Amino acid sequence: MTNPFDTPRPRGTRLLQGTLRVIVALQCWGTAAARIHQHEESPVQQLLENAYAMQASQVAYLQDSVAYFLIFAGLITLFRPAWLLLIPILIWHALTASCVPIYGTGWLDMLWPIEQAPLFIAPLSLMLIDFWPPDIKTSLILTRSAASLLQLAAAATFLVHGGKLVTAETPPEELTRLIEFAARHMSWNDLEEGTVRHVVQFIGIAEVAAGVAFLSSRNRMVAVLLVAWGLVSTLLFALVHRGAGYHTSLILAGTWGAPLFVLQFWLCTIAEQPPNYLPEEVDTE
Repeated sequence: MTNPFDTPRPRGTRLLQGTLRVIVALQCWGTAAARIHQHEESPVQQLLENAYAMQASQVAYLQDSVAYFLIFAGLITLFRPAWLLLIPILIWHALTASCVPIYGTGWLDMLWPIEQAPLFIAPLSLMLIDFWPPDIKTSLILTRSAASLLQLAAAATFLVHGGKLVTAETPPEELTRLIEFAARHMSWNDLEEGTVRHVVQFIGIAEVAAGVAFLSSRNRMVAVLLVAWGLVSTLLFALVHRGAGYHTSLILAGTWGAPLFVLQFWLCTIAEQPPNYLPEEVDTE
């Protein structure tokens, strides 16, 4: 009987593993920094207090413990990912994303898990391509599964975020600062509020279009654009808010990391071929 998982390891596997290790580690450290440095409360807090009747002191102690665990887990993940660490990371990030719509107040909160899909899809994908323990060689099927999950997660992120930019009444501060910075360097010093809003809406439409193209095709240029814009948009939090925003840039590492992984998979593993046109079959009878 043929084992469907016994296939040659795809080319570029080590590069793909390294990319996901870095992404997951950055997400872990960003989540830890949000608690330890910024003293932010996790959305899981309400779940623990309401569903499990935990005291505030117990919830705070648990969040601190999880933060220190994520620092350790992120460091170990860089060198030797292990399922014993990735499973708790996956559970915590999935809980964090799912608790926002449960205890949220607006309809935008319902879309939060979709927008933050790379946060919990990244550790899941790393589990598929970097087995340990036991030390099992990954296969083409598992690598393709990881790439498909991250492709879907990246597309969902840009579709939701782009839709929020189109419908937002107030443009995000980070994008407003970027537009004003670009305007100053192009000698457009007097930007009206309406102009900034239109530019933000255009960016949102472009994100939606790029998300659709990324999900429905294997266009390398679209992937490159998503990686570049994802990197810029996440770094804006650290550039604009400095010490109060760097942790957000780390948490959102999957915004550029997910399309980067897919792009590497396309470039290293898939060899594009020209179309082979078939002639019509002639009936010889």
